[in-house]
This record gives sequence, C-alpha cells and structure tokens, in this order.
Amino acid sequence: MQKKNAKRNWGLVYLLAIILVLVCAGLSYSFLKDKGSQSLPQSSSAEKKEETGVEAPDFVMEGAMGNEVSLKDFMDKPIVLNFWASWCPPCRAEMPLLDATYREYKDKVNFLFLNVTDGLQETKESARDFLKNKDFSFPVYYDTNLEGISAFQVAAYPTTVLIKDGRVVQTIQGMVMEGDLEAGLKKLLDGGESK
Repeated sequence: MQKKNAKRNWGLVYLLAIILVLVCAGLSYSFLKDKGSQSLPQSSSAEKKEETGVEAPDFVMEGAMGNEVSLKDFMDKPIVLNFWASWCPPCRAEMPLLDATYREYKDKVNFLFLNVTDGLQETKESARDFLKNKDFSFPVYYDTNLEGISAFQVAAYPTTVLIKDGRVVQTIQGMVMEGDLEAGLKKLLDGGESK
C-alpha cells in the first residue's frame, strides 16, 4: 500500500513539474514575442507614412566627438534621419544602400545616422565596434538620452524620417528599400529628379 502511494506521489510530482514547465515556457514565449515585436520591424514590408506638414520635433543628440548637437542645427538642408542599432539585422542590411546614398547626396541633404544608444542593448562601444571594420562614410550620432526616439515616437528599428523645411515629409518604419529612398529623395529635393 505504501509503495502504491509513493508511486502516486511521484506521478503527481512529475505531472506538476510538467505543468510548471509548460506554463513557464508559455509565459516566456509571450514575453519575448511582445518584446521582439517592439524592437524589430517587419523587414519584408516597410510601413510608410506620409506626414507632410507635421513639424519635426527638435531634440539633442551626441556627436562622434562627444559634442551635443540638436536636430535644428541641420535644418539648412533637407534631412534623412535614420534610427538604428548594431544588433538589428534590418538596420545592418540597409546600411550599404544608405551609405551609397549619403555619398551621392551629402552636398544636397543632411544625413543623420542616429544610433539608439540605450546603454543596455546598445552602447556607444557596441556601435563603434560594429562600425570599426566597415567602410561607411556617413556621420554617426548617438541618442544617449533617448530624446530622438521619444520625440519621433520610434517603435521599430530601423526607422527613417525624411524632413524638409523643418517638417516631416515621410516616415519609413522597417528596412528602407532603394525605390522608397529614391522616391523620398525626390520629395526632399523639390519634387524634381533625385539623380
């Protein structure tokens, strides 16, 4: 009789352990799924929003030399503002296109590559380490106080914001594609030819 009770108790312990593991796995999946959807965009189809006329909010960012600059310091030309992180695969994938575009249009458009430096997932060191062996020429800034992502309500990386005359023309959430970037540059450059 005692043997039967002992077997039943062990069976109950195993059953409770399995239930506990399943509940923990379900909660972990739910948490990570929600967290991931806030951090990474759907790279297969970037979301584009036309926002002509909305004033671009000003914020302070850190330059490569540690100096503070604000968005309004760059309003002398149209702006391509790109929010990125080194751990973000779509961010890394779009960088060659953005760098080539920067090289071609840097005299007509201000390009701001703003690293979302939260101090946890992304640090200035991790961003610099990522860029160290790359041949990118674009200027990098750091959103160390997260003012930029707050001002522009960035919910996914990468996000690219096109600004003209101090007003947001378009926001692209997700990896920017060449055709979208070309169309955006046409809007920034008085609707004329972008090349």
